[in-house]
Amino acid sequence: MEKLLNAENIRTLRRMIIIGVSTLLIAVIANQFLTEGIRLPILLLSLTFGKGGVEEISAKDAAPMAESAGALFLDIRTAEDYDYSHIAKAASTPFMDIVKDASLLADKDRNQPVIVYEGKDTKNKLVFGKYLLKKGFTKVYILKEGIENWEEQGLPLDY
Repeated sequence: MEKLLNAENIRTLRRMIIIGVSTLLIAVIANQFLTEGIRLPILLLSLTFGKGGVEEISAKDAAPMAESAGALFLDIRTAEDYDYSHIAKAASTPFMDIVKDASLLADKDRNQPVIVYEGKDTKNKLVFGKYLLKKGFTKVYILKEGIENWEEQGLPLDY
């Protein structure tokens, strides 16, 4: 019994406990990111500083682009939120669907202006805008203050 409780074995046991707890903690954190829909490439994009070439656009300035079909509007909210209401002619492109399958963007014109929107207080639109730039889109905007501001301005929505 004394051979099992020597100083070297106790240090080894402590190391194993620390490694086990650390591994468990990393697994819990990784699971949280995955269940919340944050994949590593998107997480890394969000860590870059600034807007990274993505510009904000007001509802007032974006409205003429919607009316003339001069821009592609991407609603990155959930399909349920899109079905409830969305900007007229906007495409439903839930954030996580695109992250899981980038081929959903294959048929989109990379030179057409893209306006990304979601809710007023959410940050995914900036991360998604950076993602679109990385995928070769040249003119990416995020709708300032989201769909709520669009609605407050009395601009058209589809239900």
